Amino acid sequence: MACEEVKNGMIGSSVPVRDAALKVTGQMRYVADMKLPGMLYAKILYSPVPHARIKSIDTSAAEALEGVEAVVMLQGFSQEPLQRKRGGQGHKALGAGV
Repeated sequence: MACEEVKNGMIGSSVPVRDAALKVTGQMRYVADMKLPGMLYAKILYSPVPHARIKSIDTSAAEALEGVEAVVMLQGFSQEPLQRKRGGQGHKALGAGV
């Protein structure tokens, strides 16, 4: 069985990248480059010790920083791991209402 040749002219030909010049010259605007009035930024702080039992968190230093609008953290999480299904196998996760 022989392959038929496609006559539309697209297969095997180069497709121009329309924004290539903007990207290589640094003129392309990405979402991370946008700044809107009143825009807030978030920072996630992870524990430096994996699998540690966190007894308390003092957020006073973060709250005292200039420009900080809010400090958000998970309150009242369960000490018991929740059993969740992922891909048909049991998966342990910590959290409340997860």
